[in-house]
Amino acid sequence: MGCLLSQKKSEDKGNPQDFRIIWNKCLKIDTIALNTHKKKYHPVFEQITKDIDRTFPGHPFFADHKNKNMFEKILRGFSLEFPKVGYTQGINFLAGYLLVSGFNESEALKALVSMCIHPELMAIGLYEDEFPLCRLYCSLFWSLAKKHSP
Repeated sequence: MGCLLSQKKSEDKGNPQDFRIIWNKCLKIDTIALNTHKKKYHPVFEQITKDIDRTFPGHPFFADHKNKNMFEKILRGFSLEFPKVGYTQGINFLAGYLLVSGFNESEALKALVSMCIHPELMAIGLYEDEFPLCRLYCSLFWSLAKKHSP
């Protein structure tokens, strides 16, 4: 991911608009309805605040205070959408990449939610307790490695 972030785009505006259109279509962002949250606080908010400056330090996009605030709102929104998961390290890099790619706040949160619930991606399994998707991927890898190793 680092090499993708280091590629300069014209005027640091992220990926061209047509890439965002493709992402929007593939993830069906327009169909994502975010929950309206009566609860406006999650215990992970303090950790999110700590991680804002640790994610992509030195990247010009995050030097802007407005962009940092937007980033924090997305991570907080994610934790409210998935209260059992809350916030785990790693989700910040995915959210940050979406912002750097040119998504606005609403699009980035919807894309993040879509990646987590999309039936072909189910990325939430990478962040849930005990990392079930990571365990599955590791199991598949070792099974394939055993099958194809000399």
